[in-house]
Amino acid sequence: DNLQLEKDNLQLEKDNLQLEKDNLQLEKDNLQLEKDNLQLEKDNLQLEYLFLKTQINPHFLFNTLNNIFSLATYSPEKAPGAIQKLSSLMRYTLYGTETDYVPLTQEISFLGDYLQLQRLRYSPGADLTLVVEGVPDQKLAIAPLLLIVFVENAFKHGAAKSMKPPHVKIRIAIGEAGMLSFEVVNDVDECLSTEGAEGGIGLRNARRRLERYYRDHYSLDIGYQGSEHQALLNIDLTWKPLTASSLSTMNPLPVTSSLAM
Repeated sequence: DNLQLEKDNLQLEKDNLQLEKDNLQLEKDNLQLEKDNLQLEKDNLQLEYLFLKTQINPHFLFNTLNNIFSLATYSPEKAPGAIQKLSSLMRYTLYGTETDYVPLTQEISFLGDYLQLQRLRYSPGADLTLVVEGVPDQKLAIAPLLLIVFVENAFKHGAAKSMKPPHVKIRIAIGEAGMLSFEVVNDVDECLSTEGAEGGIGLRNARRRLERYYRDHYSLDIGYQGSEHQALLNIDLTWKPLTASSLSTMNPLPVTSSLAM
């Protein structure tokens, strides 16, 4: 009897060891499954980043070509200068924005060049300004072609539809600890101030990119105040969920323009 009891105890211990082994294998499989799910989520996010970026360049080019078409129709003498400026802008959008983040100074210069292109389109009575408050840190970076969407929107849905000389004011404030405040204000006719603020594909794309790149580290307010339309964006530029790109590997392209215009 004692021998049988000992034998049963050994079998029970063996079964317990096997059960523990099975539990460890199950835990290992669960960890691998979790790892695979995290990798899949990462891959899906990266695919969405790439998809969003593929929409930016055609959208920008379409809007800018429309501007040059207007110049060629009403002010043909300005068209060559506009085409040359467009060439510089497109060079940046094609070759200077291949990383997840680009230096903030490059994006500001890009906005300055875009504003110069718009000055060629509109009459001397146009009030188009870009003001930069604070000195951009060379290490500060931002998702490429994010800010231009709100400037394009000011011209496309404001200045282009108004019968008055356009008024567009862009203010960029660089605060301490990498905080960026970006504001675009433009005049609109009273009859247009009741239109929705959600915008078209450009703004929808920008909202999605902000969610993906900055999550809860940004705020965006868009709306009308009387005859003015305002977009106010605040971003903590020090927060980056993506690590695939690094500022040290960036190859800044020369985009010549003043930081205060």
